[in-house]
Amino acid sequence: MPELAQNLWESLGLEGQVAARTFLDFNPFAPALGPVRDPKPLFARLDKDLEMKAMEEAATPVTPAAEAAAPALDVPPVKENIDYDTFAKTDLRVGLILEAEEVPKSKKLIKMKVDLGFEQRTILGGIKEAYAPADLVGKRVVVVANLAPRAMMGIESHGMLLAASDNNSKPYLVAPPDDALPGFIVK
Repeated sequence: MPELAQNLWESLGLEGQVAARTFLDFNPFAPALGPVRDPKPLFARLDKDLEMKAMEEAATPVTPAAEAAAPALDVPPVKENIDYDTFAKTDLRVGLILEAEEVPKSKKLIKMKVDLGFEQRTILGGIKEAYAPADLVGKRVVVVANLAPRAMMGIESHGMLLAASDNNSKPYLVAPPDDALPGFIVK
């Protein structure tokens, strides 16, 4: 690309190196320094058919062997359709985890205190295999805020954290951006 600016400079009838010039010493109102020369093409024209053929030859077709080598995800099927009004009843909010601790005698549960902006709640999450309690403190999460409370291991949970995974992988908490404040509605 640097040589394109020089070619254009010379086509305008200007002498010297364009890279040595600055805008400070350029006067747009001054008379032309010389006649404009016959312009040289800045970009070569490509032959579309030749370029398409080269791209097709360079493309690596997916073979059955390549498909077999790729790890297969155990993705669950899509659940039955619901209408928008049913979905709209779900109140998703940004939450900030203030405290987190393991639930004694549980292999999966972590007990968290989550700030929802308008109140703090105790929420249990089956995420111990993927997250250490200390790593959760200060993390922003998406909470189902209007889920009916549920007791697990003798502790009542007042919400649910959203997480992504296939059937076989660990959960990945859905995280809003750092500037999303507790209580923000997730739409």
